[in-house]
Amino acid sequence: MPRLAGLDAPSVVHHVIIRGIERRKIFLDDEDRDDFLERIELLFPKSHTLCYARALLANHAQFLLLTLKPRLAPISPPHLRLGDPYIDSNLP
Repeated sequence: MPRLAGLDAPSVVHHVIIRGIERRKIFLDDEDRDDFLERIELLFPKSHTLCYARALLANHAQFLLLTLKPRLAPISPPHLRLGDPYIDSNLP
């Protein structure tokens, strides 16, 4: 379960980790991994977020993100929405 949103202000760097449940793989294959990368390439500019580094491994992914623009409402930051389309499309 993700933690509640923390400090989100301009120039705050976030270390974001996405993990598979029970250490399972989070990507089905290379095509699935490429689709995920395409989605985050669209998400980050829209959310005024820079991705300084990323590591995509079989059972988890890590990102180093910089927030450029503060959010006015306590809605989940865009980096918490990274897995939403993947989760929705891969439910049994």
